[in-house]
Amino acid sequence: MRSKRKFLENLARDAGKLMMDNWQKDVDIYEKADHTIVTEVDLKISKMVCDRIAQTYPESAILTEETHKELYFPRETGFIIDELDGTFSFVNGRSGFNFQCAYYENYGELKVGLIYDPMKDIVLSATKGKGVSLTEKGVTTKIPPFPHKEWDDLRYGHHRIFMSDTHKLMYDKMGVSEDQIVSTGSIGSKVIDLIKGQFEVLIALNRKVAAWDWAPGKVIIEELGYCLYHLTGEEVKLTDPREENIHTFGYLACPREHLPRFQEELRWISDKLNRKRKKKEKARVKL
Repeated sequence: MRSKRKFLENLARDAGKLMMDNWQKDVDIYEKADHTIVTEVDLKISKMVCDRIAQTYPESAILTEETHKELYFPRETGFIIDELDGTFSFVNGRSGFNFQCAYYENYGELKVGLIYDPMKDIVLSATKGKGVSLTEKGVTTKIPPFPHKEWDDLRYGHHRIFMSDTHKLMYDKMGVSEDQIVSTGSIGSKVIDLIKGQFEVLIALNRKVAAWDWAPGKVIIEELGYCLYHLTGEEVKLTDPREENIHTFGYLACPREHLPRFQEELRWISDKLNRKRKKKEKARVKL
């Protein structure tokens, strides 16, 4: 497994170089079908990644954010890539973008997760059963298991820009004060900040969470005793993208001992969204 991890780190550093070579420069930007943006840098990284994996591990599947319509798993082994996590920050000349990657075996069992922040030169990686390593500016340290924190002492990582009314209501219902909410960046940046001890909880309210968003971080946080679950109570796991459960809302990363309480505290969100889904389905049937 060490060779896979080293392969992913080399891939990440090459992707990071492409990012930094083009950061704060004029790059072509395109709008995707889901109205999110992609840049020429995302696409260059995507081609590099796909070519490298196909050449080195031709038997493995490749699932990336920018190729998922053409390349599907499952195969027995495969790589999951987010070429440029935090594209919004990247195009606006901000920090908080990175490269995310994971490797799986046995048709979906995640084995390696890695996140690279090229601006801070941070490599965060984990191999299942082997713990978590943080390499920052050439110095590597092993991350010990997280210490226990009481419910009222938990801190929450939240994107520095996107705070919806539902988020505000969610924090209010749980009794989370403003000083418990820590500003952070994209998904990969959130995991790095969590591992560095800036907060203990991540709550995403995305309706449809793609594997490239969560798979690298799942390996990492689970190695430290945390867990990653959908708000509906289902464990987040790999499925064929053509068969994703579109009715699973958001995800929660938290200390495992607090999972039952979080699932109870957040039940109103998934219940609310399920009611909206059923209403839409009824309207569709009438048509």
